[in-house]
Amino acid sequence: MKLPIDDIEIGPRFRKDMGDLEGLAASIEREGLLQPIGINLAKELVFGHRRLNACRLLGWTDIFVVVVDVTSIIAGEYEENEVRKDFSVSERVEIMETIETFQHGGNRLAEQEQDFALARNTAAKKAGFGNRETARQANSVIKHGSPEKNPQHVAQLNGQETRDVIAAPLIERATAKVSAA
Repeated sequence: MKLPIDDIEIGPRFRKDMGDLEGLAASIEREGLLQPIGINLAKELVFGHRRLNACRLLGWTDIFVVVVDVTSIIAGEYEENEVRKDFSVSERVEIMETIETFQHGGNRLAEQEQDFALARNTAAKKAGFGNRETARQANSVIKHGSPEKNPQHVAQLNGQETRDVIAAPLIERATAKVSAA
């Protein structure tokens, strides 16, 4: 169902930092609004504040909505933003590798190499890595096993972003062990 954006009431929100709205708007312009925003029967925004603002940036006057029955707007906003799962590092590597396989153009070899390098950097960023080097390091950790099994490989890595990449699988395994217990 579509509603005029101006008909949606926006009350107090927890999220103050809207992040990269221009990037979200570009994504919506490129791929469309993949997830409608949520409102209650009174047309009060429950979730999707960033999407709503991004669509406003695009000049939209109407937006797709889903009407939800939640115990409170606060509960709905919290559940939408916190009770979800981001891609794991290995899933991000797989996404990056899939994006990299798309064909790139260019007639001369130099153009093709430049296009491929750009495609690799774009793939790394779209997969959620800060840059291609971090993605390469994450891929290496995934391919060479866990840090416990290959400490020499981990010793070669540096930087906070890389430490985060290494920590993610360890946290996932520890969480799985606790859940299984």
